[in-house]
Amino acid sequence: MKINLPWIKTTIDLCYPPENIKELATESFKKYTEGTAKDYQFIDKLSYLDNLRKYIHGEVDSEDAVKKIIGDCVVHELEEYDRVPDTSEILSIEFMSQYFTEGFMPFNKRFSGSSRLDYTAKKTLLEIITAVINYEEPQKDDK
Repeated sequence: MKINLPWIKTTIDLCYPPENIKELATESFKKYTEGTAKDYQFIDKLSYLDNLRKYIHGEVDSEDAVKKIIGDCVVHELEEYDRVPDTSEILSIEFMSQYFTEGFMPFNKRFSGSSRLDYTAKKTLLEIITAVINYEEPQKDDK
């Protein structure tokens, strides 16, 4: 799977990452957070990682994510039970609760069942996440 990190013009293949992946992630985040007060940089870190998660899952926005979940449900019902679910099943509180909860699953559980990401891709994502989490704004000289 190939991704583009924000603010740098480099496509990264998660399965065949460049040796300088940490440096690329750091450069990307540095540009992403430019102008944010240091006290609020943690918000940029969370936002950056959430956008990465959405990108990996192919989610453009919430509406598209919901459509994908419903589509996956319909395909599952057709393949497993040879039927299309009734609208009331999809609009039920139980259905919505299940997928709302799934949206808050930890990174490793959301990615573990994904055939889109192999071991190397997951390891590359971990390197990107680590670089962003450990990012510290360089100290400015008072000259």
